Amino acid sequence: MAHYVKQALVVFGFSLAASSASAAIPDANGVIHGCYNVFTGSTRIIDGTNCGLLDKHVSWSQKGPAGASVTGRSLNVGDANCAAGGVALTLSGTTSYICNGVQGPQGPQGPAGDPDTFLGTGALSVEPPLVGSTTTLLENKPFTAEEDGTCFLTVSGTQLDGMKGLVFRSLFRRDDGQTHFLFQEALMSYHLYGEYADGYEDGHTNYPITTGTLSEAFEIEAGRTYRVGVNIAAREPNAPMSHGRPVGFRLNWICQYGLATY
Repeated sequence: MAHYVKQALVVFGFSLAASSASAAIPDANGVIHGCYNVFTGSTRIIDGTNCGLLDKHVSWSQKGPAGASVTGRSLNVGDANCAAGGVALTLSGTTSYICNGVQGPQGPQGPAGDPDTFLGTGALSVEPPLVGSTTTLLENKPFTAEEDGTCFLTVSGTQLDGMKGLVFRSLFRRDDGQTHFLFQEALMSYHLYGEYADGYEDGHTNYPITTGTLSEAFEIEAGRTYRVGVNIAAREPNAPMSHGRPVGFRLNWICQYGLATY
């Protein structure tokens, strides 16, 4: 009799082990099961839902529930809820609004900044023109204006063994081919230097010099390229002792952005 009881216990133990091996953690629904001991406070993970008399069955999901989604839409200027436009956000049937701010008032005019300045220098030399004719020279140093502004151009001319009646005026040429002659015209002064000597005009030296200087201003436009220059003319016959040497010109210009002469 005892022999048969042992066989039955062995068979029962085998069946229980097989049942435990077939369970899964978590179960097919993604739920994890456990037993909480109410006296010791310990918790153990189990297969299935069967706990002991002193245990309390507990369970929890491996994956949490899906959260609620938020939908949004843009609001145009003039919308009843956002006069300046904005965004409407809806969550679980409740709509909230995020509105754009309205345009603020115009601020006061700030103080004028210091104008940017750049300098340029150049030199020209030309044979004196025939009486009654003119010659135009351009300095080969073009510059491009970064902003609107004004240039102040000074031109100084000198001729050794000078001739009488030379006049000149300054000018500038833009990149569109337009040449602008400035307003003033300078008559080169005729000077006699050195010791008195017989045989020369009025008994004076044979070292006459003519000189002249003028200053002008002209406006420049942002993005345009400019070249400055000189126009020279002979208005009177040459002095008797003149050798008509070349006339040299020195040009200096100072340009300031943001500065206007008008």
